[in-house]
Amino acid sequence: MDLSQRQEVAQEILVARESRGWSAATLAKKAGISPTTMTKVSNAESVHPGTISKLRDALGIEPLTVVGAREGYPPDVELVRDVVAMWLMAVPDSERPAAVKDFIASIVTTRPNLVAVQGD
Repeated sequence: MDLSQRQEVAQEILVARESRGWSAATLAKKAGISPTTMTKVSNAESVHPGTISKLRDALGIEPLTVVGAREGYPPDVELVRDVVAMWLMAVPDSERPAAVKDFIASIVTTRPNLVAVQGD
């Protein structure tokens, strides 16, 4: 997740927290994270994607990827898309292209009969 995405998430969480009248300490406790980690989120620092999920769960809000999901995809496809996105966001930016390549290669290797190149 790059800085602008982290800032967007931090703002989303701040607005949701303040709309409930909660302090940062209250949200941290409800989410089961440390105050230090809450400060990192508030400052748009890099944290584990699971931390953001805990905060969203505590606040009762859905990830923006779910809210803005393309219509027509079945729920299982949306779930896989979101899980892969969370995994990729945890990979450092400099390593992400190689991680994507390895991920796609593993799918092709595991299930080659399901992967078709358009035009074949």
